[in-house]
Amino acid sequence: MAILNFSGPATIWLQSVQRKIAGLAWESFTALLCTRFGRDKHQLLIRQFYAIRQSDSVADFIERFETLMNHMISYSELTHPYFFLTRFIEGLRADIRAVVLIQRPPDLDTACSLALLQEEVADGELSMRSAPSHPSSSRWVTTSTPSLPVSNLRPSAPTASAEDRRGTDAARASSASDSSKISALRTFRRARGLCFRCGERWGKEHTCPPTVQMHVVEELLALFAGEEESGEHQQEPHEPDEDNLCTISKQAIEGASGPGVMQLHAWIQGREMSLLVDSGSSSLFIDHRMASKLTGVCKLPTVCKVKVADGAVLRCDSFIPQCPWTSHGHEFVTDFKLISLGVYDTILGMDWLKKHSPMHIDWEAQWMTITTDQGSMDLKAVTSDQI
Repeated sequence: MAILNFSGPATIWLQSVQRKIAGLAWESFTALLCTRFGRDKHQLLIRQFYAIRQSDSVADFIERFETLMNHMISYSELTHPYFFLTRFIEGLRADIRAVVLIQRPPDLDTACSLALLQEEVADGELSMRSAPSHPSSSRWVTTSTPSLPVSNLRPSAPTASAEDRRGTDAARASSASDSSKISALRTFRRARGLCFRCGERWGKEHTCPPTVQMHVVEELLALFAGEEESGEHQQEPHEPDEDNLCTISKQAIEGASGPGVMQLHAWIQGREMSLLVDSGSSSLFIDHRMASKLTGVCKLPTVCKVKVADGAVLRCDSFIPQCPWTSHGHEFVTDFKLISLGVYDTILGMDWLKKHSPMHIDWEAQWMTITTDQGSMDLKAVTSDQI
């Protein structure tokens, strides 16, 4: 009976092995048959399965995919369903694959349904974009118009400026981005059986309520959050130039102790002052109250901003140029910017430290050796008992 089902090359092969199969058991005969006609078929199916891609419609891709999948299952039924689900999503068209992937379908049937729905939405948008915006040519009537003298012709309207064109292009790009996001939201709700407008469960008797639930509003806010944030960043004012921007550490403002700071005892114009060497500050500063008792205060040519480590920004418009001061019997001449310090009278930042480099500083022992035009100078910090 089995011989009656042989046809084509199988019939010729059967005739050539008649002598070999004489007396063979059925299991041996089927093994011989599979060896002859099933040679490398499994490997070929695996290669085709990894190479399959959507080249036409989703329905055509599903049909070809299921054919290969069924052949694969005939060789082994132990393949996990997630393997077929993953390969199906990877073979979809890029725009359809992205929408299906973010839905995280639990099985192959759900993935097929989502792919078909997304294809329907995408094809609908494409047909709307490609539809002509002008009436059919059959409705136009050609009439002859007498030529007018050149003197009666009005000047043509000026063409749009480059800024107008850029604004129009930006508006179109924004509109296209909004449309794609709304389409993705519609596809998501359709796959979940929800109403497009209100997000409630869809049914034949469904009517949209006058108010929507909070989660629907959150979906819309999350949808456009990226664009709003980018717009806010674009509207933020530019930071000042680096030359006009200074920084000061939090320790210098609050008077807290910490690594990288050292308090010195100093004198300025005959007045005693508390001075902090601070590697976390960028420049040299003097407190407004101390500066009000000194001479030589001038207006800065350019107002600068001082950014504190906690995010606050202070405004500085005055300074004392070439101001002499002494510490440990050594005299220095520096420019001090005026700001409100609160705890210390003056701050020596990185500008001063760089000027007197190379230097040796022991932050633990609280002493430093700096380089000046007169040679090396030793400065020791004030201890807590001396303050």
